[in-house]
Amino acid sequence: MKRLTLMRHAKSSWSHEGFKDFDRPLNTRGFKDAPLVAQHLRQQDLAPDELWCSPANRAKQTSDFVIQELALPAKKVLFKNEIYEAGALELLHLVRQAPESLEHIMLLGHNPGFSDLTCILQPKHESNLVTAAVVHLELSIDQWKDVSKACGHIAWATCPKLLRED
Repeated sequence: MKRLTLMRHAKSSWSHEGFKDFDRPLNTRGFKDAPLVAQHLRQQDLAPDELWCSPANRAKQTSDFVIQELALPAKKVLFKNEIYEAGALELLHLVRQAPESLEHIMLLGHNPGFSDLTCILQPKHESNLVTAAVVHLELSIDQWKDVSKACGHIAWATCPKLLRED
């Protein structure tokens, strides 16, 4: 069994005129939600063998909290250009190329690709991943190249709204 964790970046700002989409930073809520979710990842013992992250600014800023909370060494964090703006099929292709030595990969990136990939892997999952949402899937495969439709089971999922105490 392989494990795949998908995390959407935290809430980003649209108020910076002139910023390209790639450069948009987290907003105030994003800076509150990202560490909250990262702490919960640690509590659930969901440190991956590798974290693959979109290089977009908002994803990098979110990953900073995850990296710190899970104490991931730099060699376990890869910024992959192909995650930015990737659709579900492109993400699926990327996961299929993972080294077999990895048992658990975490991807951190964007919608709609992450929600759509979740629905491919677990067709009963119909909801949209909100910002900073996480879904942890157990895959009924032994090799990454075998990742396919409906091979996943959602073992754990959360979002900031479920973790806030306010």
